[in-house]
Amino acid sequence: MKACVTTLLLMSLTFAQSLPQEPGYGPEHHEPALYEYGYKVHDDKYGTDFGHSENRDGYVTKGEYHVLLPDGRVQTVTYYVDGKSGYVADVSYSGEAYHGPATPHHAPAHHAPPHHTPPHLAPPHHAPPPPPPLPVHEAYHQPPPHYGFHN
Repeated sequence: MKACVTTLLLMSLTFAQSLPQEPGYGPEHHEPALYEYGYKVHDDKYGTDFGHSENRDGYVTKGEYHVLLPDGRVQTVTYYVDGKSGYVADVSYSGEAYHGPATPHHAPAHHAPPHHTPPHLAPPHHAPPPPPPLPVHEAYHQPPPHYGFHN
């Protein structure tokens, strides 16, 4: 019995080693990061204006992004990141804030509570008493005939 189990175990190990292996994730690259990118969106029809630019060389990253605020100013964030200081940002605003004409605010109108008159109640209706119940008649049932011979 032990020889049979050992033989099956060795056969399964041999079969498992002969299966094709799945490829891994590929070689790892340990080169310092180096990139530069940016984008801008400006649409006068919808009042959209924003953008972002960034470049990185190793552990040092520098960038800037801006957005048009609802009050008409442009908020710009200039930032840098290096291996020691972490994320450092400088936020600035350009342009004048415009808040538009003030909309008048009216106090809500006070309405008197509705006046409810008491309901008109009709005089009570007295119905005549119900008639007495009819007498109960019990039916007579004749027993079934018996056709037998008596000795």
